[in-house]
Amino acid sequence: MSEFVVRTTEELVKAVHDSENEIEESHREDRLMRVLFHDDHHDVMSELEWLGALELEQLRRDFLEEKRDKNMGERFEMALSPKYLGKIHVVELGMTTEPSADGGIDGLKKDYRDILKFMTDNKIVERELSRSESGRWLDFRNPVLDEAKGKLVVVGRNRPLIDTTIEHGGKVVAVHMLKRMVFSMPMTNFHLLVQRGGGKLESERALEVLETQLNHGSGGIAPIRTTYYLATDLVQ
Repeated sequence: MSEFVVRTTEELVKAVHDSENEIEESHREDRLMRVLFHDDHHDVMSELEWLGALELEQLRRDFLEEKRDKNMGERFEMALSPKYLGKIHVVELGMTTEPSADGGIDGLKKDYRDILKFMTDNKIVERELSRSESGRWLDFRNPVLDEAKGKLVVVGRNRPLIDTTIEHGGKVVAVHMLKRMVFSMPMTNFHLLVQRGGGKLESERALEVLETQLNHGSGGIAPIRTTYYLATDLVQ
């Protein structure tokens, strides 16, 4: 469809869904480490990475190939394997670009619950972080489509789930898990939420209202992408 054709609201939301998924897909590991996990350490290449950028890139390609058709638990094991630990820092454990479709998110939730059960059964963590203690936060951007600017806002809700250290293979490893939901909302709803939050969309009140809308599929919110991420790093 030409960009000069006036789209219906549904067509515009679908076009934003597709274009914003491309943006999320393009994010590389180093950006995710800084932005989602607030880690600036990897702005500077580690000694291992200095051994060769080509070798590191090959490892990334190997990981992407090996993780195909694997569930969250299997990808978790891969990330902690000697081949990748300390080299591949951020792993996409699971993702759906159709989170609102029937079953689109259910499989991800089940896989995550299985990992969480394994961690709690083995005393790795007592429980996942609650919403309030997780330090969840939002990020916002205008859609890349010019025709959607001023009409829709793209929002990312980032909720840390696990923050712990484990002993693995004689090493201490920091383990972080995070759930990222990306969705669009009408600009009118965006302004309303800002008002509800006393001028700040990231206030607890605004977050609670937004999360209620997400749970009920209200407020004109249109899901774009839901992803579970794992970040690992060697502590010592």
